[in-house]
Amino acid sequence: MGRSDADYLDAQVAQKALADEQRIFRTGEPLIGSIEHITRHGLTRWVTASKVRVRDEALNAGLVVGISRDVTEWKNTVEALEESEESLKLLFAAIPHAVRVYDVETLRFLKVNEAASRQYGYSAEEFERVMVGDLHPPAEAKRLHTILAQVWAGADDPGLPQGSWQHRTRAGTLLDVEVNARLLRLKDRAAILAVVQDVTDRKRLELELHHSQRLEAVGQLAAGIAHEINTPIQFVGDNLHFLHDVFANRQTVMGEYARQLHRAVEAGEAPRAVLECWEKAEVAADAEYVDLEVPKALGQSLAGVQRIATIVRAMKAFAHPGQEEKAAADINKALSDTLTVARNELKYVADVETDFGDLPLVVCHLGDMNQVFLNLLVNAAHAIGPVMQQTGVKGRIGVKTRRDGDQVTVWISDTGCGIPEAIRARVFDPFFTTKEVGRGSGQGLALARGVVVEKHGGRITFEANPQGGTTFVVSVPAGSPASVPADGVFA
Repeated sequence: MGRSDADYLDAQVAQKALADEQRIFRTGEPLIGSIEHITRHGLTRWVTASKVRVRDEALNAGLVVGISRDVTEWKNTVEALEESEESLKLLFAAIPHAVRVYDVETLRFLKVNEAASRQYGYSAEEFERVMVGDLHPPAEAKRLHTILAQVWAGADDPGLPQGSWQHRTRAGTLLDVEVNARLLRLKDRAAILAVVQDVTDRKRLELELHHSQRLEAVGQLAAGIAHEINTPIQFVGDNLHFLHDVFANRQTVMGEYARQLHRAVEAGEAPRAVLECWEKAEVAADAEYVDLEVPKALGQSLAGVQRIATIVRAMKAFAHPGQEEKAAADINKALSDTLTVARNELKYVADVETDFGDLPLVVCHLGDMNQVFLNLLVNAAHAIGPVMQQTGVKGRIGVKTRRDGDQVTVWISDTGCGIPEAIRARVFDPFFTTKEVGRGSGQGLALARGVVVEKHGGRITFEANPQGGTTFVVSVPAGSPASVPADGVFA
């Protein structure tokens, strides 16, 4: 009692408080919620002051009633929220990937960052007029709407539009993207927060690396394939030369027979003389031998031609560039073709045993699966090589296929040196190899894992064989040809 505002407020704040009170007396208007800062006597507090002019019992207007409330904690909280919001804005803007928040019902964008504007070519203002579906090609937009309809309907476990997608920029360029999405349950709406990473260049590089690795494998097998083709070609050529000479002699015999027969008829000679002449000609031409060997020669020639055709067909199927979309394929035939292509790499170190089960068609990228099988078979041959050098005994490579529910599983086993336990955790790492320089790049198993797991949603594992060697197990969903629509996009 008896003190003034100047005893509690800074001089500048006290002067402002006095001016406020004088205005109250002059105008009669109250002061509501003025914020004041107290820093006297070791205090640092923020208060709100509300003041009003009142009259005493004699109706003199010389009094002011004021109420002050300590709002220091509230102000600190507000400042912290403002600072947090500013930090979130900076973080949102600093994320290098496109970040988009959009309403599930209206499919309108609520917020995007600068990276999204750069990636798609729309300004922040233009994004307010763009629908989410406008950033998708038609088939992908349909897929997006199907997923978001389940979210909007409040499904217990709705899927989210994440994973691998194709997006379209303002200029019409298609981007391969990886989407990580989260569902936001706001007060009056449901929204999707999506972080979008452009992987177009990465996929292009992966494709180039994959193609390079395939060409490397084909190049390594080229000499063996040439040898495989040369062997049947050689005996086909020898047999054809034989047939050429033999039939030339046969033609001479037939010509002589015709001439003798003509003369005999003109001279009225007995048929016995003609027959004797014919028999002599047959002996001279070794007709009996010709009759016995020509069918053999023809059979060998046909077998050789068939072998060449098989090798060429297998090589063509293996080297055929993969389609953009998955298609139904016969895994047993794919394995047979790959074994044919790799035969020269395998036959000197191992006997191959196949046990093909009754399989459904598998919806897959066949060229990629061929590459997986080739990598595993060549690795098996390379693992058997050192063991054969020590023992002098050829190894064994087993190839088995079975259907297991909706999965098709392939086992490729060998009797090689096995995989040391110390490196088993690294066999699928890119560029990791235990082979000498020039024999392997360390990409075979890494690419195999990428094809099986990432492209086909399958599994690839390995296990040590009790008798030595390793078995690799590849399992992929069979799918159904009916599940691949005409546009190649899965529902």
